[in-house]
Amino acid sequence: MRRVSTSAWLLAALAPLVALLQWMAFRHVLLDDAYISYRYAENLVLGRGFVFNPGEWRLGSTAPGHVLLAAALRAIVGHDALPAAMALAGCLGWTAQAGLLLPLLAPRLGDWTARVVATGVALGGATSGSFVSLETNLVAALVLASALAAERNRPALAGGLAGLAVLTRPDALAWAGLLALWGLRGLLSGSGRPGWRAALEPVAAFLAPLLPWTLFALHAFGSPLPASAAAKYHQTPLGDYAVHLLRVGPGRLAPGDAGPALLAIAGLAAYGATRWVRAGGAGPVLVAWAAGHGLCYLALRPLTLFLWHAYPIMLLVVTCAFAGAVGLATHPSLRPPVRRLARLAVALLLAVVVQRGHATVTRFESNYWGGQRTRVYLQVADWLRAHVPSSGRVALMEVGLIAWHSDVRVHDLAGLVTPRTQRMPPDVTHVVALTHFPRDFNPGRAPVAAYRDGRFGAWIFDLRSPAGR
Repeated sequence: MRRVSTSAWLLAALAPLVALLQWMAFRHVLLDDAYISYRYAENLVLGRGFVFNPGEWRLGSTAPGHVLLAAALRAIVGHDALPAAMALAGCLGWTAQAGLLLPLLAPRLGDWTARVVATGVALGGATSGSFVSLETNLVAALVLASALAAERNRPALAGGLAGLAVLTRPDALAWAGLLALWGLRGLLSGSGRPGWRAALEPVAAFLAPLLPWTLFALHAFGSPLPASAAAKYHQTPLGDYAVHLLRVGPGRLAPGDAGPALLAIAGLAAYGATRWVRAGGAGPVLVAWAAGHGLCYLALRPLTLFLWHAYPIMLLVVTCAFAGAVGLATHPSLRPPVRRLARLAVALLLAVVVQRGHATVTRFESNYWGGQRTRVYLQVADWLRAHVPSSGRVALMEVGLIAWHSDVRVHDLAGLVTPRTQRMPPDVTHVVALTHFPRDFNPGRAPVAAYRDGRFGAWIFDLRSPAGR
């Protein structure tokens, strides 16, 4: 207990510095989908309601809690500083994950395992740095905090944290269900407090953040389920998505994503997961959370291009892979050469994490999906803000950043924030074509503006020209 307490004090002292360093490195790694939350938050603060387009009540965000947090920060820091403030919130969630893994692992698997895992996660082993603008780091931190509270026999706190996780991103319901089963098992085995209050307190705490939102969503949208989830449903064949799930976790640590490296990381993760499950506590439930999350997304099957859907899998695979490597390095029955090889594997894994994090930071501004796309979108947004009438609407894919910076009304061809339609809505005055969605745009006329940065390009077409629609 004293060693864990000392680690906690050290963590409390280092955590702000770690989060600040993460933010300084990754604050510019902003993904287009994050701006959907920011746009909802902006309209909420401006009194337009929980809407993407003023007057159109459609729940196109899969992260209502993230929107509410963004709205609170928008009211404090203003429009221009909101993306950086939300990136800082994401970094705090990232740091919290590393910090929470220390008390979750140290009593069960030892201090060295806990410290190596926390270091690997803090350095970005689960690709956390790429997602600081999104809600995924915050949800994972809430789930880990809920697991720690449950392990320490604080069921009401565990339920409340689980409710916040579900509010932030609804797919955390997988964790909430497992937490309920864990608590029920404790009550039935006699290890929990007897009586109805022991069950009702965590249930009430779980519902406290969710019930107001659910009632509001039923009234405003007709359902608390995001329409954007239905738009992403079954976009990938079953077999392809199954292979994606099998690769996505080990792929965070496998050098070059080579087959033998993937198998080696998967083997280490399986051994680490076995260690944690046998040790008891929250370990079995957290491992089951990653597996259950994968099964849920195997049913949903969104595009494999977007990795943040699988973040719980990546986090747990990385955690268990480091735990497995440390377990081999300290296993008393193994020969010293084998233990030395395992220590080398730990060092190699940490080196891979550092190298990939450095590559993400240094290459983001120059790569196709990073700086190239962002610079083109900003130019497009400037043009739209100057030329689209207040009564008009712009049709495009990837509506987040462009709508955030231009404040124009949009028709989302992906069907996330507006419904998909067979025909172009009559108030659409302009169409934006992008290099990676050319098949969706064939207006039969010359563009009125065109922008390119590296390999990324965008073309703006005015549908009001004599060529007609």
